[in-house]
Amino acid sequence: SYTLIETKNFERALSTLEEILHLTPEDITALTMKGYILEKQEFYHESAAIYEQILEQDPENTNASNSLAFILAHTDQNLTRALYLAQKACKSNTQSGAFLDTLGYVYLKQGDLKKAKALFQTAQKYSPLSEEIKNHLESIAHNGTK
Repeated sequence: SYTLIETKNFERALSTLEEILHLTPEDITALTMKGYILEKQEFYHESAAIYEQILEQDPENTNASNSLAFILAHTDQNLTRALYLAQKACKSNTQSGAFLDTLGYVYLKQGDLKKAKALFQTAQKYSPLSEEIKNHLESIAHNGTK
């Protein structure tokens, strides 16, 4: 499934994951991959439901916390919960560019450009090749901050 995801063959990857989940419905790895695919296809409600399911099974799953935080922020839903989940993920790994980026994104959506910018800059130090972090920094620049 991973190779299919990397090559953006989402339909085949989903089909394979559905087979796995039919046999082992609580397989967190398969659920995570399915949630990721649905998120990339912009099926945010479905993806969020999967990340919720993962967090019910494993409340300390930082990848699910981070992904759900991003979706909640991206869809402007429950920014308070998004902040909690993003902070939780960041506390587990303070050097994750992805986690720091999500926390910055939540602050950006809340209108706290200063915190967002600082987090994006730190995230970029840990993940200098990330286009997403670069795009978030550019969005801060377009909002009138340096």
